Formats: sequence, C-alpha cells, structure tokens
Amino acid sequence: MSLFKGMDPRLIGGVISAVIVVGGVIYARISRKSPRGSIPAEMKAARLVKFVEEKTGITNKNIELHTIPTPVPKPGEVLVKMEASPVNPSDLSSLQGTYNSAQKDALPCSIGFEGSGTVVQNGGGVMGYYALGKRCAVVSKGGGCMWAEYAIVPALQAVPLPSEVSFEEGCSVFVNPLTVAAFVEIALKGGHKAIVHTAAASALGKMLVRYGQRNGLEIINIVRRAEQKAVLEKIGARHVIVSSDEKWQTQLEEVCKRLNCKIAFDAVAGELTGQILKCMPNKSTIHVYGGLSMQPTGQVRPTDLIFAEKTVTGFWLTSFLRTRSPLGLKALIGKVVARLKDDFKTDFAGRYNLKQVPEACSYYVKNMTDGKVLIKCSEF
Repeated sequence: MSLFKGMDPRLIGGVISAVIVVGGVIYARISRKSPRGSIPAEMKAARLVKFVEEKTGITNKNIELHTIPTPVPKPGEVLVKMEASPVNPSDLSSLQGTYNSAQKDALPCSIGFEGSGTVVQNGGGVMGYYALGKRCAVVSKGGGCMWAEYAIVPALQAVPLPSEVSFEEGCSVFVNPLTVAAFVEIALKGGHKAIVHTAAASALGKMLVRYGQRNGLEIINIVRRAEQKAVLEKIGARHVIVSSDEKWQTQLEEVCKRLNCKIAFDAVAGELTGQILKCMPNKSTIHVYGGLSMQPTGQVRPTDLIFAEKTVTGFWLTSFLRTRSPLGLKALIGKVVARLKDDFKTDFAGRYNLKQVPEACSYYVKNMTDGKVLIKCSEF
C-alpha cells in the first residue's frame, strides 16, 4: 500500500482504508485489488525438472510442460498474461543451476527471465492499478517465471509498451538492451572513446555496435568466424577482429593502441580474457559479464596486474541497476523503449511454443549468431 498526497481517491479507484485531511490536503491510503474475473485457476508452464549438465544436451528430460495453479499477485505485484519471451544466455545458465547461485534451486522450478504480455490483475497498489490492462514488457524478480501462460511481477517492473511496438519487439527490453545501455554509460562516464567487446556477433553485440556508435564510441568487435565479421560489417561495424585468425592478437593490440582503448566487456571468459587484457594498454580494465566458454577466466599474467596496473572485474546487470535511483532507472528504460525498432531491435531466428522449450533452447545454443529464439507463451 502507498500514501499519495493531494490525489482524489476517485481517480485511483481503489479501496480506501484510511483518509486524513490536513490543511485541506487529502492523504489517502490506497489498496486497489482487481477481481480474478476470467483468469483460469490453472495454467501451463515450462518447468525445469532436471539440471542440464551440458548446454548442448537440453532435452524434454530437463524441461517439462506442467499444469500448475495460476499464481495470485500480492500487494505491489501484478499478474501478466504472457505472450512472448526470449531465450537469453542467462536463461541457459539458470538451466544448469549456475546463474547467481552457489546452490542449485529446488526442482521443479519455473524459468524464463523476461518477456511481454498484458497486465490482467492487480494485487493492490496504485502502480498496479495504472498498469492494469496495459501491454507491458516485464522482468521477473529473483528466479525466472516467464515461460508460462501467466506470471507474477512487481508492478514497478511492468513497463508499458508504445502502441506501435509488438509483443515480439517488446519482449527483450531488459536483459540485452539494458546491458548495452549500461556498457555505454560506464564507458562514457569513464571518459573512454572505445570499447572492446567479445561474442560480438550476438544479439547484444549488434545492439552495442548500433547504440555505441550512435553515442560516439568506437566498438572493437571480437568474433570467432569470418562470416560473423561480414554480419557485423553489414550493420556498420568499423572494427571487427576474427579470433581464429593467426595474427588476431597483433591486430587487437594495434587497434587498441591507435584508439587508446582501455575498457573491455567480455561475455566469453576462459583463456580469451587474459589474451585480450595482454593486448590492451596499461591501466586497462576488462569487465567479465558472461561465461560462454564454460571455463574459468584464465591466462591473466601477473605482470599485467602488477606492473601494467590492468584490472579484471565482473559486471552483473542486476547490481548495476541497484545503483540507480527509481527516476534514473526509469530514464534508462525510457531510452531503451524509444529505440526498440532500431538500436535495440531484436532479430528472432526461431519461434517455439511452451511445449517446445527444450527444442528452443537447444537451437539457441547451436545458433546464437543467427538471432534470438522466441517462446510464444500463449501457445502450447
């Protein structure tokens, strides 16, 4: 429940548990809950029943379609009828039980971190009231829950979509776009003019090329294959290095020196982290934000850390967003929503229903460069 100063309760349409008038100003405590209406008592949901040992081995023995009770929102929460949700690398980590967790969650558990849909019930509160009936981009609180017919989210994490943005276009507002916006903000605040980025042919990498260059940054893209270089150059990338080339480290060292690039964001980890750091100027920092190699960060030379004063650190979007004020976070999300059709556009290479989640995840593991994979949550 919330206290709102000077607002006519009739405009809010809630259950008024207390009204105090001080000096002619109305202070009202509001708790507005919407009825269940036509919401079914049960729903279909993709559930993780067995942790995946290898990313390439995702099967229906790991993920099953279950019928479970439709959740009921608490005060400050809303119920969303889900329409679309992408598969992200963080989702793949959650399937292994390794995403932000030293201990694996109890199984079976819900999965899927972000998506889009329509708010159909308010658990109580003004924010939920204003979201009711709106098409929104949503992100889960804590563990995933989006690969289902319905999902509960905090009302503040339901972001209304413009009328011209489809559910498909609006289902990837949070994970990739906000990560890219964070990278650009960190670089600009640090006075940097260039960024090194790995796994650069990914959906996130393409966003960074577009949004970074729009904001005056040079993006040094590292990819594994020549055909990935062609993909990035087609969208305007000016610096692309293929790590399978024999002289790729020499090329990276030259371009980092020329552009005085002292910041990198690494989605791969493993030996690549140390190889990149070796090529960067003194006092450079590499932010590890993913582990696509499935290997510990390696090949970091002690001399780089001691004498060259280089740094290896981690980046987690959740921690970054916690440093933002509510208004600052709203402004950041506003930048993303405004460019969902260009800089933050997501290309989908495949579309699957809820029953096909294992196939969707398996396809994504093997074809990340082709684009994201979409889960159609209202179909099964």
